[in-house]
Amino acid sequence: MWGGSKNEPGINTRIIQDIFKAIGEDKRGEFSLSLSVLEIYREDIKDLLVEGKTKLKTIKACGDIPGLTELAVSSYEEVLDLLQYAASRRTTRATAMNEHSSRSHSVVTVKLTRRGVSSKLQLVDLAGSERVKRSEVTGEQLKELASINKSLSALGDCIAALSVKAKHVPFRNSRLTQLLSDSMSNKAKVLMICCAAPEPENVKESKNTLRWAQRSAACELGMARRNSLSESQLQENKSGKGATKAAPTKSQVSRRPLSAARVN
Repeated sequence: MWGGSKNEPGINTRIIQDIFKAIGEDKRGEFSLSLSVLEIYREDIKDLLVEGKTKLKTIKACGDIPGLTELAVSSYEEVLDLLQYAASRRTTRATAMNEHSSRSHSVVTVKLTRRGVSSKLQLVDLAGSERVKRSEVTGEQLKELASINKSLSALGDCIAALSVKAKHVPFRNSRLTQLLSDSMSNKAKVLMICCAAPEPENVKESKNTLRWAQRSAACELGMARRNSLSESQLQENKSGKGATKAAPTKSQVSRRPLSAARVN
């Protein structure tokens, strides 16, 4: 999802490239675009656009996180530089199944605003569920695995509740579901892509993935609703009080120290 180059981009970069293409073809008015990137590692939220181990704890009901870096962006190339920097800071480990296994869930949030109408796109890369017997993890990696499987189970519980239109959906059972509650409500459209390996030795994992996908496909969230900013919010944006930070230049991003972690 994160992988790829400019010639062969991953899903995230392809989607954002399409957004800028659509903006360039739209003649109805100016757009403002902002970007934030985070990972959820063992129930801790880490801002991937700033240096250091920045942990954020509070998640508002709308899915917003106070203190999370949100950068104003104006071009596809600018976003690509930021995504590459964020990817270099994501937590990965080597396991018996994957040399560069993602040990966290990542969330890329793009906010698009035009004439008081605000849209939010969240691109979520879930860490894959693993079996201890096959991944052969121990110690801290075993704790990482337990946290990944627990949060995926919580997401599955929310999907199950949504599919039967339950009065209570347990979004607060994990950081992941709490963060995605706004994007999984009847105000949103959701697209889920599940990856299954074709190798015979992965048949059990593939079956579990397909069962999970089948349960997800049974969800009906209803019709997406328009989300408009209030007059006071519009005035704040015009005065600069509600403006996001300007994105660093390409040279500023390239000077930031990058960790040795890599992502799929």
